[in-house]
Amino acid sequence: MKNPLWWMLLILIFFKSFGQFYEDFSDGNFTTNPTWQGDVSKYKISSSTAIPSNMRPALQSDNTVADTTYLSSQYNLQLVDSVEWEFWIKLSFNPSSSNYARVYLLSNNLNLTSNLQGYFISVGYQGVDRIHLVRQDGNTFAVLLVGTVANLNKSTNALRIKVKWYDDGTWRVYSDTLGGDNYVMEGLAMDLSYTQGMALGVYNCYTSSNATKFYFDEFYAGPVRVDTIPPQVTSVKVLNPIYVQLTFSEPINSYEALDPSHYIIDQGIGEPWLVEKDLQNPLVYYLTFSNPMQERTIYYLTVNQISDLSGNYLTSSTHPCVYYVPRSYDVVINEIMADPTPSVTLPEYEYIELFNTTDIPISLDGFKLVIGTSVKNIGNVVIPPQGYLILCDEDGLSLLSLYGQAYGFSSFSVTNTGTTISLLEPSGSLITTVSFTDQWYGSSLKANGGWSLEQIDPYNPCGGAANWKASEDFRGGTPGQVNSVKANNPDNISPYLMRVTLENDSLICIWFSESMDSLALLNPASYSFSHQLSLNGIPDPVFPEYKKVYLSLNRPIGNDTIYEVTVDFLLSDCAGNQIDSLKRKANFAKPKPILPGDLIINEILSNPTEATEDFIEIYNKSNKIVDLKHVTLATLDDSAHLTSQYYICPDGYLMLPGQYLVFTKKRKALIGYYYTPYPDWVIEVSSMPSYNNDHGTVVLAFDYGQIIDQVTYDVSMHDPRLVETDGVSLERISPYLASDEPSNWHSAASTVGYATPTYKNSQHFEQLGDEDEFWLSNTSFSPDNDGFEDILAIFFKPSRPGLFATLNIYNSSGYLVRNLFSQKSIGSEETFLWDGKNDDNQSVPVGYYIIHFRVFDQNGYTKQYKKVVAVVTKFSK
Repeated sequence: MKNPLWWMLLILIFFKSFGQFYEDFSDGNFTTNPTWQGDVSKYKISSSTAIPSNMRPALQSDNTVADTTYLSSQYNLQLVDSVEWEFWIKLSFNPSSSNYARVYLLSNNLNLTSNLQGYFISVGYQGVDRIHLVRQDGNTFAVLLVGTVANLNKSTNALRIKVKWYDDGTWRVYSDTLGGDNYVMEGLAMDLSYTQGMALGVYNCYTSSNATKFYFDEFYAGPVRVDTIPPQVTSVKVLNPIYVQLTFSEPINSYEALDPSHYIIDQGIGEPWLVEKDLQNPLVYYLTFSNPMQERTIYYLTVNQISDLSGNYLTSSTHPCVYYVPRSYDVVINEIMADPTPSVTLPEYEYIELFNTTDIPISLDGFKLVIGTSVKNIGNVVIPPQGYLILCDEDGLSLLSLYGQAYGFSSFSVTNTGTTISLLEPSGSLITTVSFTDQWYGSSLKANGGWSLEQIDPYNPCGGAANWKASEDFRGGTPGQVNSVKANNPDNISPYLMRVTLENDSLICIWFSESMDSLALLNPASYSFSHQLSLNGIPDPVFPEYKKVYLSLNRPIGNDTIYEVTVDFLLSDCAGNQIDSLKRKANFAKPKPILPGDLIINEILSNPTEATEDFIEIYNKSNKIVDLKHVTLATLDDSAHLTSQYYICPDGYLMLPGQYLVFTKKRKALIGYYYTPYPDWVIEVSSMPSYNNDHGTVVLAFDYGQIIDQVTYDVSMHDPRLVETDGVSLERISPYLASDEPSNWHSAASTVGYATPTYKNSQHFEQLGDEDEFWLSNTSFSPDNDGFEDILAIFFKPSRPGLFATLNIYNSSGYLVRNLFSQKSIGSEETFLWDGKNDDNQSVPVGYYIIHFRVFDQNGYTKQYKKVVAVVTKFSK
């Protein structure tokens, strides 16, 4: 009779040899089922992981200092038959001799820092960036295998590793450097030193900077698993009209895969005449055909009768294939969720939606997404015809995938207030770009978070702010779906040449009103010049918007000469509109130095309505072309020092004599609210000083601190008849009178909409005329703020120097109503202004008034002048 104890021992050995260990941390802990022990406080369960296949939680190191830590789990294993281990690992750093990970496959001790006996996989070993199979003999180590495939010399290393042991002592190590299960063998070794153990686990050594950068998931240990899953075709890429790249889901039978009869393309293309295997990647094969495919035509490739290494046959499958050469705007940026918090109903993750404007599927493999200065490489993903793709962070992939096809990156961030986003094809050419700001929302509520920006017309991809709106969908956005604001919004406006800036004497930059066709901009024949100037070399369009082009000249430009550049009439914007034939010329010249008084502050809006922002208008009263590159707007602090100083044209701006320029943070809002005859003279600035509504100081200064002009404004300078001054600008009356003279400022007239950005002020007087010594601008005036004769100008041109003066205004009864000044020193030419107010700042009644002007000097000379003026209303006139 057989001993029952002996049979029980055999059963126990069999159970221990072939029992399975599996842990994917899906229960959110590592303290039970199974139990892990060791440095428990220095690990945690990460809420998300970078395994694209599952997005489950993972085990993550969690420390703040340099350390060596471990976790182990009891697993009694006796190597008497074939065994397999498998796990996923991610190290968000480049391993080194001070930063590496071990995964123990077999250990005779639960304490993985002890002098144990067993085997481990080392991801990075003694500074070598390869996978190693190592045997540990107490406190000594023997390297059994050094991997030949996975190169760990990267800032992030995410891979899946499989190890197989066979009963003859053979060890085989495999890896998939993409983290999937398309394994390639790293190498093999022979060793039978240890055949039993009681634990497996992880062991990590790190410096403080990498203390949280170890991730582990999907551990398996047990019998070798048998593959019963048939292979699949995962990618079909047409590299040129006769050359197709085919990728399988796993290694396949090469004898079958190299047989051309297992492939055929419809529409007369037929079978390939040659099939080749990629020398580096066992999953990739190349098919060469005799008959070429036409560009942008959808063909179908059928693949059949091909098996994997386990004998599983691929189900006959048909796959679309297209010979595609990327063109601009085949794919466009169609929606941007820059600030998902607070959420309306969508997941609180940023995203960018792409839209395929064509009728063919487009592979984005090798394309690049550029967000600001961050470059993201896109992998093997296809956008279907007229389809959408959501780009996001991996953490949000599972949730955003519920709304449509999505693709995740390991890190993903879009600046809330705006940035430039571009999509580039593999060779680096621009496919689409958008430079947005938070002003595009058109709503302070929606700009505050939770709402996306949606493109109105996807076939007008260069429409800028005019083609984007805040989402109107109740969820806050429409990822993966037709935009809620979608409408026909074509670009029918011709572009034009706006201006020229001077980089140096031989290099200019020309600026267009909108994005242009980049290929046409590269043509030297597109530009011509006056005064025998010509182009030197190739034009340099500025990526990615192509709104400006640098042009190198054949010689330096001279002084006191105005040059002209003309662009070709065939230039067009990205929508195909040819350049405006009347606006394809622009002047430039070598600028002259700016002196104090050349540029003046001409209009101030410090108390805007809710629809607009502050604006400051300046005026070039000199006869010089000047460059504003080093000019700033500022204000003064309590110690009268410059503060809040911001550039107004950091790229430069050649300002012409007699030109007005307006600076504001909301250009579109200003142009939409006020009459603006020269909208190109409104410059949007990202930052400018914050000017108090009722009182403050506006300073125009050089960046190094010298003041060009300054004005201290006050609400009392407005017309007292105005009930409110919201949205009413203060206008300078005369460019030739002192900036700091309150009487030289007045409310803009109601008849012009209470502001005159980019054109002559409604309250405006020119320089002195050629009258006698003392005269008035009018015999009557109507100070009712209607923009017509609201101010009386009083002129004096003395016949002798060194005079002092007193100016009083009396009513017809002889009572003094206004003393403009007393015993004031005056110059050779003077202009004085009366706004129709008395000394109490109240408007005087309609009637006749006597202007009494007395001059004298220290030698006893004196002379008096009297003029009569009528204060009227528009009705009494």
